[in-house]
Amino acid sequence: MPAVLELEGKLNLERMDRAFKELIKRHESLRTSFEQDAGGDPVQRIHDEVPFTLQTTVLGARTEEEAAAAFIKPFDLSQAPLFRAQIVKVSDERHLLLVDMHHIISDGVSVNILIREFGELYNNRKLPALRIQYKDYAVWQEGFKTGD
Repeated sequence: MPAVLELEGKLNLERMDRAFKELIKRHESLRTSFEQDAGGDPVQRIHDEVPFTLQTTVLGARTEEEAAAAFIKPFDLSQAPLFRAQIVKVSDERHLLLVDMHHIISDGVSVNILIREFGELYNNRKLPALRIQYKDYAVWQEGFKTGD
C-alpha cells in the first residue's frame, strides 16, 4: 500500500524518525512478521523490537514519479517491519514522504489511525496508552464468527 505525501516547509528529520519509531513501539502490527510452521501454515510473529531506518535521498535529476517507483519493492513477510519510509528532498522547503506498507498489517481504518498518530507524535504530543492491540480484535472476531 504505497503512498506519497508532499510536505512543504521546514522538515525536522530527527523528529520524523522518532515519530516512526514511536509508532513501531506502539503498534504490534508494525513489529509483525510471518513465518511458516512445520505444516506450512503461516504464523504471525510479533517482535519486541524491529530495526527501522528512515531512508533519505535527494530528487536530483529524477522525476518525482521515478523516485516513487524506485522506492516500491516487494516485502519479505518473514522480515519485520512490513513497512518502509523515505524522505525525498526536492528543495529546502519541499519534500516527498514515501511510505509503503504491506496490506497484511493494515487496512483503511488502521492507516488513518497511523496517519493521525504520526502527526501527533511528530508534533511532540503524548498519546494515551493503547488498551488493546489488533490481535485482540482478531481473536474476538474469530470467536464471534465461530460462536453461537
